Amino acid sequence: MLYLHDNFTAGSQQFSKTMKTKHFKLFYLKLLPAMIWRFVKTNWFYIALSLMIVGAILRKTLRHMPVVPGQALTTEKYTAATPPKEEGISLFGGVGDGVRPQHRFPEIDAAVSESFLRRFGKVTPGEQQKFGIPASVLLAAAYVNSFAGERDMAKGSNNYYAMPCSGDWQGRTASYEGRCYRQYERAWDSFRDFSQLVKGQNWFAEVQKNADSDWKAWVKALDGKGLSDVENFGAEMEKVIRAYRLYELDKR
Repeated sequence: MLYLHDNFTAGSQQFSKTMKTKHFKLFYLKLLPAMIWRFVKTNWFYIALSLMIVGAILRKTLRHMPVVPGQALTTEKYTAATPPKEEGISLFGGVGDGVRPQHRFPEIDAAVSESFLRRFGKVTPGEQQKFGIPASVLLAAAYVNSFAGERDMAKGSNNYYAMPCSGDWQGRTASYEGRCYRQYERAWDSFRDFSQLVKGQNWFAEVQKNADSDWKAWVKALDGKGLSDVENFGAEMEKVIRAYRLYELDKR
């Protein structure tokens, strides 16, 4: 009898283990995936929303991470700016200070952008009529070079194209970032000076002939001509022209 009792006990334990194993496999191989799928299917919207919020926070955090001294800067959206071609007058060679470092275009508040574009959108159509340069391109160049009017030389010297001093400049000057920049009495003077300088380049006639009123062709032509110290000058101009439909100014 004792022998039968021991065999029965051992058989019961073996049967219990077998059942536990089957239940384990049933739960993890069938029931658990079904439960997870049911949860995802029911709450997909909240899961997607949570992932979007986390992604936005990560992007913002990475964008504002401090730069470690000695660490190379990397661009976020575009490839490095094309080096200026050696033709015409390069504005940003400076006077005796070599080529200036490139500046990354910052994030601009929407209200600041709209205020700048509405204000000077009244100026550039007149420049287009006089010089043949699309109003959208002139406005976008001022927007990018002045950080929508937020750069120091724009606020303090009405210099909306960040134009440095040159050997033939006879006007007033001001120093920013340890370099010499042109200073203007009125904002309009800055736009007129830039228009005249572009028209005076030896490549202007060919660009005007080939591009005519095509703003995209003008942006491509002006990019890499030494007319800006902002990284990805052409790409940033195209971005603001498309975002605010500045090309509509060219038809006025």
